[in-house]
Amino acid sequence: MIQLLVERKPFWKLEFCNNVLDECVTILLEDRADKSSTIYFINNNNELEMFAYSRIEFSSSRNRRFKKGEGFAGHIWKTGNTELVSDVTISQHFRGEYAPKHEYGSILGVPIKIGREVLGVLCVQSEGKNEFQEDDKRTVIFYADMCALAHFYDKIKNKEGV
Repeated sequence: MIQLLVERKPFWKLEFCNNVLDECVTILLEDRADKSSTIYFINNNNELEMFAYSRIEFSSSRNRRFKKGEGFAGHIWKTGNTELVSDVTISQHFRGEYAPKHEYGSILGVPIKIGREVLGVLCVQSEGKNEFQEDDKRTVIFYADMCALAHFYDKIKNKEGV
């Protein structure tokens, strides 16, 4: 992150988040070939909106917005807790309009937060069921924390006009 800031890249936050998504998928315990990931941040309309994505069909999430409590990402926002769903077909969060627009079997959702305030959600999806381990939670939480720091710094920077 510091290198991107030193280089004064105008879209440093997006590049940083894309790097985070690439990296967090490569360190998972199970096969990484079928994993995809998405970062949502809360927008000015108080909805989760996709900010960055990796290995996911662009149209499947780009236009989706989630209110607090809606769908899986909205549920993570509401509870502020990390959740692993081993089989999305039996989860209440993936029904009706919140059903996946592409095939995946399991998902890990982590709130992006500073203290208790949720700023967004990081989701990692897998095509297979039961593809995440408990250790994966700790790892993805670390990356969600990095996204939170970048988002928080960006807000301060924009507020102060730095």
